[in-house]
Amino acid sequence: MRFPLLFYALFLSSVISYSQDAKKIMHSSFYKCQAVKNGYYEMTKHMKFMSSSDTLQTAFHCSYSKLRDDTLYTFAFNYRGFFRDKYFGDFMYTGKDFAKLSSTDSSAEILSTERWAAEIKRLHQNYTFYTPLTSLDSWPMKHDSDIIDPAQSFNLLKEEMINGRLAYHVRVIETPKVKSNEGTRDLLYTYDYWINKKDLIPIQYSLQFDVLVKADTLHQYEKFTLGKYELNNLKDQSMLSLNSIPNYYNVHGYISSHTSGILPLETLAPELDLNTLQGERIKARDLKGKLVLVNFFYTSSFPSTRAMGSFQRLYTTYKDKGLMVIGIDTYDAVAGDVSIFLKQKGITFPAAMGRKELAAAFRIWTYPTFYLINQKGKIIYSSYSFGPTAEKKLEELIKLKL
Repeated sequence: MRFPLLFYALFLSSVISYSQDAKKIMHSSFYKCQAVKNGYYEMTKHMKFMSSSDTLQTAFHCSYSKLRDDTLYTFAFNYRGFFRDKYFGDFMYTGKDFAKLSSTDSSAEILSTERWAAEIKRLHQNYTFYTPLTSLDSWPMKHDSDIIDPAQSFNLLKEEMINGRLAYHVRVIETPKVKSNEGTRDLLYTYDYWINKKDLIPIQYSLQFDVLVKADTLHQYEKFTLGKYELNNLKDQSMLSLNSIPNYYNVHGYISSHTSGILPLETLAPELDLNTLQGERIKARDLKGKLVLVNFFYTSSFPSTRAMGSFQRLYTTYKDKGLMVIGIDTYDAVAGDVSIFLKQKGITFPAAMGRKELAAAFRIWTYPTFYLINQKGKIIYSSYSFGPTAEKKLEELIKLKL
C-alpha cells in the first residue's frame, strides 16, 4: 500500500510543479509582450470555422507602433495581406487616418478619423494582427488574474521546434463560466502557446472553441505563427505615415456605400454664389463663358491636401489663358483656420466656405472631388480621386478647351 501512495504523491507533486512552471513561463511571457512598443513581424494564420472542414490560410507582414491613447486600434500599423499566397492589399493606420492601398492598380483610399471614426471601427473587425505583440492587453496571453482563476488550468507540455526556434509549449484549458446562449452551450476553450525559450516571446499560439449546438459538438480552430520578427527596433517610423504612399498612387477619400455617385458628365453644374476667403464675390453670371475647375476639399483630408499643390500648378499655368480654379471647403467650420491652411500651402486661387446644401447639390461624399465645367456650364470631367493619371487627363482637357 505504501508504494502506490508514494507513487501517487510523487505524481501529484510533479503535476503541481509542471503547473507552477507553466504559470511562471506564461507570467514572464505576458510581461515580455507588455514591454514591446513597436516592431515588425511576418505572421501566418490558419483557421477552421465551425461550419467548415476546410482550413483557410492567410499571411500578413506588419510594421507597427503602439498608441496608448488611441480608441480605435491602439496602435499605428502598415501591413500587407496575402490569402493562400495571393496578395489582397496593403492597409495603414496612423492614428489620424486609415488607408486601404492596392499595388495592383496603384490606388489608395483614405478615411480620416475626424470624419469616419465609426466606419474605421467597423473595419477593425476585418483585419488580423498578432495581438500578443500589438494590443495593449497582449490578448490572448494569460496574466495575473487568469493565473489564479480556478476555472483555468495551466500545463507545461514538451518543448517543440517552431520555425527553427526551441519553444516551451504551454496549454491552458478554460471551463466557460457562461454555459448556454440561445440553444448553444460552450463546452471548452483550449489555448496553446509556444513560447520562445530564448526571449520568452510567444512565437505561435492557437485557440480552439468547442461548442455544443443541439446534439452536435462543433469546433473552431485558429493558429497564428510568427516567422521573422524584430521588436522595439522599428528603424523607419515614416512607413507609419501617409507620406509613405508612393507619389504615383491615385489617392482618394472614402466612398460610403450609401452614396449615389458624383454628377454625370454633360449635365449642367449647380450654380455657384460664393464669398471667397480672399474677400471677393463669385456669382453664377461671372462664370459664364469660362472654363472652371471646382475643387472640393477640407484641411485635414490627406488626399485633399495632397492634391492642392497640383491644382495650384494648373491655376498658375493656365489662369492667364482663361482657366478659373475655385476651391470650396464644405466640411470645416472655422474660416480663419482654412485661410491659414491655404497660406501655409501657398494656395492663391480663390477659395470659399460652402454650406452642406452645396455639398449635397454637387454630391460631395468624399474629398477631394473635383469638376471641370466648360464654357456652357456643363460638366466635362469629374473625379473623386486624384493622382498622376487624373492630373494628366485633366490637364489635357484644359489645354483642349482653352
